Amino acid sequence: MKLRLDKFLANKALGSRKEVHNLIKQGLVTVDGVVAKKKDMPIEIPNQTIAVNGEIIDNRQIYYVKFHKPAGYVCAIED
Repeated sequence: MKLRLDKFLANKALGSRKEVHNLIKQGLVTVDGVVAKKKDMPIEIPNQTIAVNGEIIDNRQIYYVKFHKPAGYVCAIED
C-alpha cells in the first residue's frame, strides 16, 4: 500500500500535518535509513522502515471491523 509520508506520520499521531512537515524539514525523519527530503514522498507500507528522531515507527496497518448483530442472533460457535 502506497501512502504519502506526511499523511502516514500524521495518522500515527506524531502531530498535525504542519508539525510533521516541520519534523521532515528539520531532517528528523528517515526512510530506510535515508533522511527524507520531501514531505509528499511516497512510501510503501509495510515494506519500508520509517523512523522519527531515531525511533522506528510501527508501520502495520490496523483494521477494525464492525458488525451489526440484530437482537436474538448468536454469532459464536458455542453459546
